[in-house]
Amino acid sequence: MGKEKVLVIADIHSNMEAFNVFLQYAEKENVDKILNLGDFIQEGPNPLEVFDIVMNDKRFINILGNTDYSIVTNCCEEFTDGEKEHQKWNVKLLGEERINKLKTVPTERIIEIKGKKFLWFIQG
Repeated sequence: MGKEKVLVIADIHSNMEAFNVFLQYAEKENVDKILNLGDFIQEGPNPLEVFDIVMNDKRFINILGNTDYSIVTNCCEEFTDGEKEHQKWNVKLLGEERINKLKTVPTERIIEIKGKKFLWFIQG
């Protein structure tokens, strides 16, 4: 039975520069699975690039974070006016097809790795 390499990431916030460093490390270490704890889109400058990688790289197992969830529900009461404007920009930029794909991502998940169960969920 070989070792399965798993990485955990959270709060990417569409920061492609930092995300690239993470991805390079994952490649170097031959990571099998990446548990994405959410908040990968809202707030940063590169939502399309991050979205496309996270949603299409088969190693990623995703849940929505509270800021991702706010995009699919259009719910952002706790946001400042600037954050609300950025959310509108993200929604427009992502477009209907990506938003619909984002809606398929759960807010909680239980997975099993090597006989151990892991639960993670959105915390708003």
